[in-house]
Amino acid sequence: KTPEYNIDTDFSKHYWLLIPVLTLIYFVYSRYSTGFYQDDEVAHFINARDFWSDPFIIMSNWGKPGWKILEVVPSLLGYDFVTLFNSLLTALTAYFTVLLAKELKFKNTILAGILFAFQPHLLQLAFRSYAEVYTGLLLVLCLLFYFREHYVLSALLCGLAFTVRQESALLCVILAVFMVMKKKYIPILFIGLFPLILNLIGFMKT
Repeated sequence: KTPEYNIDTDFSKHYWLLIPVLTLIYFVYSRYSTGFYQDDEVAHFINARDFWSDPFIIMSNWGKPGWKILEVVPSLLGYDFVTLFNSLLTALTAYFTVLLAKELKFKNTILAGILFAFQPHLLQLAFRSYAEVYTGLLLVLCLLFYFREHYVLSALLCGLAFTVRQESALLCVILAVFMVMKKKYIPILFIGLFPLILNLIGFMKT
């Protein structure tokens, strides 16, 4: 039987290089992409920049405050810097996808990161001011910490994802079910922490 080759054995210590390499690739690609049919990413950039004159302006379903709060500082440095920052978030998602594959005992885990990083649609999203990739990062980290049995961190990240994309509520319910099955009841409470904070801030405003 031909022995199976596992690239992880020789090169896993260099996988962190995915982060700077992919960040650069996405940022360079942003200079050549013709863009989407809508300019929502520009509106999100303006919304993040306007936070400094009205902090409550990001507190809406469209504003996606759990993500937008990360964009408010980069927005002060201009749209190019926001593009670079978004590229970094996508590169981090690819890297943590590799770590998740390793945690699940996959072989040649670098392939998981590469297959994620170069999906055609992702290439169009990677550098843009949209919340989808950041939501993906949170969910990858949620799963990574869950399988590492850091249940509180996993719960917090899942709850934070809800403040970015409300569709994550279903995933929060699923995570809570798995926590119950493992008899990890205390971490379930942490799923609701960030949604609770979001609602309290909304209550203060209204």
